[in-house]
Amino acid sequence: MNEIKNGRKEMNRIIKTIVLTISLSAFTMALGLFVNVSAYDAGDIDRIYITSDTALKNLQKEYVPATLEVVDKNGTVVKTDASSSVKLRGNSTSKAEKKPFKIKFNKKYSLFGMDEGKGWNVLANAFDKTMMRNKLGFDLATAMGVPYVSQSHFCDIYYNGALQGNYLVTEPVEAGPNKVDIGDDEETKDFMIEIERERYESDVTYTKSKAGIRFAFNVPEVPTKEQLDNANAVINRAEDAMKTNRMSEYSKYIDVDSFVNFYIVCEIFKAVDFNYSSTRFFCKDSKMYAGPIWDIDLSSGNASKYFYKAYYDGNDSYKNLHCTEMKWFGFLMESDEFVAKVKARLSQMKNRIQNMYADNSLGKSQISQFTTEYGASFARNYASVDQGGAGWSLMKRYSICDNPKGLELDPQPATYNESVNLLQTWLKNRVNYLEAEWKNTHNNYIDMLTASKKGATGIYLDWYNNGLVDGVEIQVSIAGGKFKTLKTLTGDVNTYTAKKIKPGVKYKFGIRTFVKNGNVKTYSPFAYITKKLTLKKPSFKVKRKGKKVKVTWKKVKGAEGYVVYGGKKKGKLKKLKTLKAKKIKYTKKVGKKYYFKVKAFVKVGKKKYYSKGSVKK
Repeated sequence: MNEIKNGRKEMNRIIKTIVLTISLSAFTMALGLFVNVSAYDAGDIDRIYITSDTALKNLQKEYVPATLEVVDKNGTVVKTDASSSVKLRGNSTSKAEKKPFKIKFNKKYSLFGMDEGKGWNVLANAFDKTMMRNKLGFDLATAMGVPYVSQSHFCDIYYNGALQGNYLVTEPVEAGPNKVDIGDDEETKDFMIEIERERYESDVTYTKSKAGIRFAFNVPEVPTKEQLDNANAVINRAEDAMKTNRMSEYSKYIDVDSFVNFYIVCEIFKAVDFNYSSTRFFCKDSKMYAGPIWDIDLSSGNASKYFYKAYYDGNDSYKNLHCTEMKWFGFLMESDEFVAKVKARLSQMKNRIQNMYADNSLGKSQISQFTTEYGASFARNYASVDQGGAGWSLMKRYSICDNPKGLELDPQPATYNESVNLLQTWLKNRVNYLEAEWKNTHNNYIDMLTASKKGATGIYLDWYNNGLVDGVEIQVSIAGGKFKTLKTLTGDVNTYTAKKIKPGVKYKFGIRTFVKNGNVKTYSPFAYITKKLTLKKPSFKVKRKGKKVKVTWKKVKGAEGYVVYGGKKKGKLKKLKTLKAKKIKYTKKVGKKYYFKVKAFVKVGKKKYYSKGSVKK
């Protein structure tokens, strides 16, 4: 009897495949997505069949018995578990027509090659028409080194024989081996929290930081008083250190690299809920880490302008920093040392980041790879049921179930290809915007720089140090030459007198502050100013005694020598003698009518710079 039933089940699948193969070509052209429908003959994607006595319309957030059948793209049944269970998951997404699930096997199982686990999230991506945003975010976070990012895998989901569409199966965010590796018993001082701005659930423990950030505890679910007190102490100690804007302080209490990587990924995707919910941090061995990342379907431009008004700058949603609204990252981005790490990491990972949306030296873009590998499944998601699809709409905004205005982009593009192109363009614009924005982000800088004369051979520099400063570096370029370090000053210094300046020569000063963390210095941008002292013209006298004429002059401060000019015609004088700075007289036999001029000079390299000079008879 079972053999007959299994045979009928297999025959039904074959019939569905044939119907879908014939009809899929027409609907994909209307959809704007071009796929190789013939590849679906033997199956083009892994599948999970969920069978339960509980009808889908009656499924709630409590587990009910189910049978799970895992089928690979070749049609091979690789796992059957008749003792498994299923329930709905999610908050606003659970109210959408396309339901997200949580499935649980009887024993730990390596689903689609991912690390073993009993429980798995099955994300519907109902609010994201491309169905790619969560996957792109998880993959980038993994590449960036964000800790404990959930592994994920695209597949088709069937519930009681009916295709539900394309889904993303992911590991749940929880403590344990191969997951968030922190303690989860009553003795542990480790913990994991997530921002929860407003939602209240009676079985969840909440706490607030000194800065007013409200967190919900994920691990432990119900902390003891001792655990809660310890967590509050760790959170506030880290927060206080972040407020100092000094890496030498906050690096004691947070893992800086995890915060840098997490911030870059989250700022790129600009998830609407980043400062509202699902943004997680965990503590391991008394140090705070940022991550894991979660909830990226309403991100990267997929946001209602009417509901998320602050998300937009005019008609553009890719502009403006978003994650600094979360106070911890606001504090950190006021630290030039943190900003410098963000810039360096962005530069290091730029190829990988751009490869999400553009072909480059790493190969075809991820988005192109996804549409190629999973295009038939994406198409089935939006094909009508009588064409063998799941019947979901490209134009309908499914989040209206949770909010009258809707949460996702309004209006939605008419075709799948348009949705994909919009995502690619948005990501490109966002990355370019952030690169320029971060390049020009400086919290510590020199302001109100002035230069004035200090005696005959000194230049007095005065400035204001904006932000933190452990010292100041002064560089100088003389007569257009290369900049060289003139002086490094320690402390919050804001004046300096440059001495032994050569009058008549242009000096360009560059001044920048620095902050120290051990032996590492993080510099502000240079502020520049140019100053030239006047090389005074010598005041000289001409005394005649017979045919001899004696020319004498007063020393000019800063002069390195003098040149005496002479001639019978006032306008046609020639150089008579070059004298060292110690010489202040010159004698010559001349006729009755003879003119003289004396100039002072200084020398830079082989070039001489002269003062002005007056002519005397």
